[in-house]
Amino acid sequence: MGPWVQGQRERQPVYTDGHRVAQYDVGSYGAGIDIGTQFGSLGEIRLGVSRSRVHADVDTGSPSLPTIDLDAGAVTLTVALSTLDRPTIATSGGELRAGVTFSRRALGAEDDYDKAYGGASRFFGRGRHTGFVIADGGSNLGSTIPVYDEFALGGLFSLGGYSEGELLGQYFATAKVGYHCRIAALPAGFGQGVYVGALVEAGNVWARTADISASDLRYGVTALIGADTIIGPMFLAYAVAEGGSNRVYLTVGRTF
Repeated sequence: MGPWVQGQRERQPVYTDGHRVAQYDVGSYGAGIDIGTQFGSLGEIRLGVSRSRVHADVDTGSPSLPTIDLDAGAVTLTVALSTLDRPTIATSGGELRAGVTFSRRALGAEDDYDKAYGGASRFFGRGRHTGFVIADGGSNLGSTIPVYDEFALGGLFSLGGYSEGELLGQYFATAKVGYHCRIAALPAGFGQGVYVGALVEAGNVWARTADISASDLRYGVTALIGADTIIGPMFLAYAVAEGGSNRVYLTVGRTF
């Protein structure tokens, strides 16, 4: 059993037809309690109840846009299993992850809705070379997820030719096939190594199950150089996507 408290502040862009029309300054804070069990070093299952609040002011954009105040309350169930050799830039093993959220007014939420996701990854390493496949998907389970909590795609390793959160929907699916090669070792005490690689992505978001179709997938390619450092993975990447644009990323802490 584990209680938790968290707070964060971020800037969240808003897009219409692929164009950024505004940016919100979003602050959130919340608390909850989780119970669960571990399966040795393989993973865990966790059940939790949480209560949180979100406040968002317009940072850039039309002054007529509304200020947002939202309350959230939900029950969540998550499962994570992993045999990855590293939690950052893996070279072998696999991972399974799944979760479901039940947002309920009885717990203080603005809206009743359900939200489920699942994903899997597998890494195949041989010497300095590693190939990998990753798949993820999500559903509203027949409910209606409010726009502020819809599934979001965009950003590095999530159809990187789109900005983070540019694509929103009630359902989503993505698949990635990639490769990376270790080209150098880092000095002792600084991390593991330096890598170059690339991945091809396919995916999209949809509003209705009737809209889901393989012919409606968006495709993207990302080339990168990364380092597995003591402060987390660092990536310099260049991404393009069908219907998106060319984007350059420099990140710390984000993984495949």
